[in-house]
Amino acid sequence: MAREAGFDLCGIAPAEAFPELEHFDEWLAAGYAGEMRYLERSAVRRADVRNVVPAARSVFDRPTLVDLWRRSDADTQARLADSAMSRAKLKGFRRNVAVALGNIRTAAARAALEAPPDPDHASTQDPVVAEHVVWARRRYGPEDP
Repeated sequence: MAREAGFDLCGIAPAEAFPELEHFDEWLAAGYAGEMRYLERSAVRRADVRNVVPAARSVFDRPTLVDLWRRSDADTQARLADSAMSRAKLKGFRRNVAVALGNIRTAAARAALEAPPDPDHASTQDPVVAEHVVWARRRYGPEDP
């Protein structure tokens, strides 16, 4: 969906202060931004998405991709409701998580992708989702965990 909208990459982040920017002011003061003055002008906005969108909220409480994949359809739909992520709908969300699981190539991700179908996860049997699960499984070679 993100690619169809013209984006090369799409990520999910919590709606809270960005801890990696804790020392951003020091970094700016040291001159590391060079001529990129916009970084200084936008420092406060960049520090926390709620400085730009006060109503922003986290839909998930920092789950791993495997956690997202293992959550039931009902739980996932409830968490997606009334959020920007609801536009992808459940099947689109599952498809995106399958792709991400294929890209991270960990033992836990592989096990999640190879787990037998569960009635609480009917969306994973959707043809488009299933196609992406097959793609994700193919990303794992014999040398991978």
